[in-house]
Amino acid sequence: MPTIATSTGRTRLLLLILAAVASAVLAFSMIGSASSNDDNNQGIIDAIDGLTPPHTVGQIVEESIELARERVEEDYFACFDFNISLGLPPFLAEVICLPIRDSGLPEAQNRQGDRYHQAVLDVLAIHLSHHQPTVQDVDIDIKPGSGSNSINPKSKGVIPIAISGGASLDLDLSTIEFGPDGATLVHQGHVEGDDLILHFRTQETGIQKGDTEACITGQTTSGTDIEGCDSIKTVGK
Repeated sequence: MPTIATSTGRTRLLLLILAAVASAVLAFSMIGSASSNDDNNQGIIDAIDGLTPPHTVGQIVEESIELARERVEEDYFACFDFNISLGLPPFLAEVICLPIRDSGLPEAQNRQGDRYHQAVLDVLAIHLSHHQPTVQDVDIDIKPGSGSNSINPKSKGVIPIAISGGASLDLDLSTIEFGPDGATLVHQGHVEGDDLILHFRTQETGIQKGDTEACITGQTTSGTDIEGCDSIKTVGK
């Protein structure tokens, strides 16, 4: 005959179920519960402070993602230990806490995955509050050979720009932009000596009459931001 659970057995089973529910609620709240203040994020802050410069944009993003994954992993083990302390068997504690660990996967599309992405944003915000992205200044010459660098904003032509030493900078040309509106390259450019010569369509730059300076921005292939500016003189009506 099947064994009928005693009152004590039913009570223990009920307590286990209640503990499982409580710990599940805790599990689903742990990732999103981290405060953005320095006290509650001291471990993240210490890790960030220990990172080696330079802190390029690419490095900051990659490091923030890795630190967020570590935080998710720590939350998983904290959840597991909490459930064990309640008397739950390890297999049940693992089942309850798995959503936290799985949320650390980039492809996670569930609710916990959303919280993982929020964890990345939280860590990224802390990272940026401690380290400004490294920007490498580059020397540029707008309209090489021209003394005044005169530009007619209404011109339908192109503006040549020489980046001094650009031939050895290993630039990611897909990121290079020029002017207030971020004009992109007309072509991949060419090398003259140590300089890299690039061309941009004038009317795509956003340069307006009265502007006295124009800048080029972009990144190297390693993720370091670059910026270079030169004086200009606008002409035409």
